[in-house]
Amino acid sequence: MKISMIAAITNNKVIGIKNNIPWKLKKDMIWFKKKTINKYIIIGRKTSESIKKKLKKRKKIIISKKKKKKIKFKKLFNNLKKKKKKIIIIGGRKIYKKTFKYIKILYLTKININLPGDIFFPNINLKNWKLVYSKYYKPCKINFYSYSFNIYTM
Repeated sequence: MKISMIAAITNNKVIGIKNNIPWKLKKDMIWFKKKTINKYIIIGRKTSESIKKKLKKRKKIIISKKKKKKIKFKKLFNNLKKKKKKIIIIGGRKIYKKTFKYIKILYLTKININLPGDIFFPNINLKNWKLVYSKYYKPCKINFYSYSFNIYTM
């Protein structure tokens, strides 16, 4: 079972501001749902709190440093893999950074704009990754920015 990660980032790697997403892309929300449905989602506490609606047909595992017990990601992932559970990391920044070494599939929405933000996607080197899918979209009435959906594999 391969562990995957999903993120949407701007040109300047912004993923959030004041615990919110600073853009509206309807197609990205559809993409997100399609890629995360029927999976175990690994999510940070603050990111979980920022999502206002219930993520149906997904089992949330919320990671918080407020809990006394320290999470051992390798052990968590091995336990879920033994149960043949599909796993996807959905953020935030700290969770992305701590789990990146475990993932084999990266779903990355690249939004072609620079936006102000206070939460950034970690610096990652995609040179060792293979781009297996990319689809570009122009701005339109519903989606105000150009963007692309990309899938990388290790």
